[in-house]
Amino acid sequence: MSNLRFAAEHPFDCSLTTRFKAVHVLDFLRPRPGENLLDVGCGLGYFLNRLARGGVRGWGMDYSHKSLVLARRLCSGHFALGDAQVLPYRDSSFDRIICTDVIEHVADDRAALRELVRVARPGARLALVTPGVRGALSRTPWRRLFHDEEGTPEFDQRAGYTPEGLCRLLEAAGIRVQGQRQTLIFLGEFFLQMTKWYLSRKKVRYQTQGDLLGVTHTWAYRLYRRLLFPVFWGLGRAEELLLGRWCNGHSLIVLGVVEKAAAPERETLVLEAAL
Repeated sequence: MSNLRFAAEHPFDCSLTTRFKAVHVLDFLRPRPGENLLDVGCGLGYFLNRLARGGVRGWGMDYSHKSLVLARRLCSGHFALGDAQVLPYRDSSFDRIICTDVIEHVADDRAALRELVRVARPGARLALVTPGVRGALSRTPWRRLFHDEEGTPEFDQRAGYTPEGLCRLLEAAGIRVQGQRQTLIFLGEFFLQMTKWYLSRKKVRYQTQGDLLGVTHTWAYRLYRRLLFPVFWGLGRAEELLLGRWCNGHSLIVLGVVEKAAAPERETLVLEAAL
């Protein structure tokens, strides 16, 4: 663990959407040192930074070169530039896979799921997160903020999924669903959309996570981090614990296990890919 580098304060430690998802994703995956973990769409490497704090070095892949360069400065990890529909890794390479807010952006979501299964080892655990279409604010103009510019990485190819539709997609790809969660219910989603509205008013151009790094140096962010985030976090968590089993939320989280035949042993399964 001593040779792992990580940021004591990561820029996304105060991201409501990231933190709410991480509660369920990390609790399910529980990666251990020595296991191969891949974060598809790693952005600034929030999950890899959390794992490095616990002694786990992971692999991070993203479509954005800018985000990868910044992630590499923040924490240890093996980083690669790539497309979720054609992952730059060999078959059966990973024990744990994280894929958060990616498949709604790709043209072929089924191809992306096939790739996740291909690079996963038999029995690998997978946590997938994507927007739900039944959240309280899912049909409002706020939902489209920063996701409506065609040709950019954050453009939504589809608005999201229903829980049953997403589970069917995963099962068809060879992922046995073991559980599902919904997070960012009423207050949580309202706080999230208000944050996006504030950034849009400040003319922040958000197309990759790297675009938000400059905001973390402002006085408004410091105020948010110290005073507002703890309140929003506490209220959102309480709401999720009380209503999460019965109400729809902004984010769908599906947890599953990859089912496929074991591949022949190889000396090295993971490709080292440069930025």
